[in-house]
Amino acid sequence: MEPGMHTVVLATFGRADDVRRLLSCLESQTRRPDRVVVCDDTPDDSVERLLDGYPIEHRYERNRTRPSLTRSRNLAIPHLLPGLVTFLDSDIVLEPDYLERVRDALAARPDAVGAMGWVTDFPSGGVVKDALTAPLLITRATRSRARLLFPLRLHYPRRPPPAQETNWLYGCNMTYRSEVFEDHRFNDRMERYSYAEDLEMSTRVLQATERPYLVVPEARLHHHMNEEGRMLPLDVFRMRMVHRHVIVHHLHRPGWWGRLLTWYSHVGYLVFYSYLAPSHTAMHVRAFFHIAGVLRRRRDAVRAGDFSAFNDLYSFWQPADEASARRPDATAAATAADAKTR
Repeated sequence: MEPGMHTVVLATFGRADDVRRLLSCLESQTRRPDRVVVCDDTPDDSVERLLDGYPIEHRYERNRTRPSLTRSRNLAIPHLLPGLVTFLDSDIVLEPDYLERVRDALAARPDAVGAMGWVTDFPSGGVVKDALTAPLLITRATRSRARLLFPLRLHYPRRPPPAQETNWLYGCNMTYRSEVFEDHRFNDRMERYSYAEDLEMSTRVLQATERPYLVVPEARLHHHMNEEGRMLPLDVFRMRMVHRHVIVHHLHRPGWWGRLLTWYSHVGYLVFYSYLAPSHTAMHVRAFFHIAGVLRRRRDAVRAGDFSAFNDLYSFWQPADEASARRPDATAAATAADAKTR
């Protein structure tokens, strides 16, 4: 069954060179998209200028609020065509038949609500690092399996996997049926990099629809992981811990055993970060205990899935912002303690 028209949504913060390359990839697709929507957090017009004379029908949306990947993606929703919508990171390169392969897979499986291709250069730390991740309950590269395990632990294939169903979509390349966005939006309480926004969204959609996602190994792409627009490493450490904790407790409502496994996994990431950057171990340990205390004090925000209640933990957040002023528990003492970890 023909899956309908195809919209591609590209969200970016800077990275004009990457956007130019990706727009060229879309032109070269064996099945071009029917519309491209560029959602831009960039404070200048360097990305917007790239669309001058672009041959594929397109829309441009500027996020005029605080930078946020999720808010930018939501700007595209009014412009979606009926059929399929593919969300892409700006720092990827698609194989020429990527969109055609995804369309064919979803046409053959009308029961599936979405799909993702295979990232050929998914980061694998080698035998030692990959072996270390298993007992720590953290993300790891595997031989062939793509699966999200509790507590928010990803398995992703380092080699070409077999076609399979999965329970999550990878944010750098995720395709949904457009009907999903009649009832769902990306969580706009996430800021900047919006860590794990793909897991939060795909988990909510899966819970609501009870329909599977597909891994399409023939739909290949390369992810260059451009550092432009990303956050400072310590902010990534903080946001990873906070967002994983909130997603698990809000969407899965774990019992005592699940809560224990979640904290064990947090410690696992601390151990792994210390292994990767031993000179920063003390800094990460201080950040870990500070965040653990904040998560305990703000239990209500955790249960409510309110990511914005933790924005004061990140160095890019300005305490004078209106959103921060609305949070009475963002105390001066917490801010001072957080500053010591930067």
